Amino acid sequence: MLRGAAAAVPTILTLHSGAALARSSNLLTVADGAPLDAKGRNLCVDESSVKVEPGPPKGYDLGEPAHANVTAIPTGRTYYRDTGRDGPTVSPQEMCQTGGEFYYKGNPALDALDASSASGSEDAAGFGVRMSADWQKKNQGWKKVSVPRGGLVSATALASFAGRVNVREI
Repeated sequence: MLRGAAAAVPTILTLHSGAALARSSNLLTVADGAPLDAKGRNLCVDESSVKVEPGPPKGYDLGEPAHANVTAIPTGRTYYRDTGRDGPTVSPQEMCQTGGEFYYKGNPALDALDASSASGSEDAAGFGVRMSADWQKKNQGWKKVSVPRGGLVSATALASFAGRVNVREI
């Protein structure tokens, strides 16, 4: 009887450590560089939607059940800190790291598609920043976007959390 009990103890300890390993599977780390997803976007995890784990490397705990808000930043645009092409440009990686409001010059062809899907003063998901017609007229086609502070992660890392991550386009 004692032999059987002694054999069961390591099994119990293994289960406990296995539970700890399963818990760590809801962790993401900030990617090196600026990885792109299949659509050519950088994916920025909103730090206010996750628990920030100190690094290095810096990581995010998506909690239990796993959940995060992610901003998809298209890389085919030139972003600025203010309206004016002579102003300082900013990279998607820097936008994600610092967070804040940024600007890009709109593309009339894409804007026509965007306007047909717009509803009210905010985008459909409620995350974007749409300016009034007066602001747009005054600023001659500039678009304003808001990016929460966070870190860039790879699309591969996010794929395991499909259905539990809210992705918004800017």
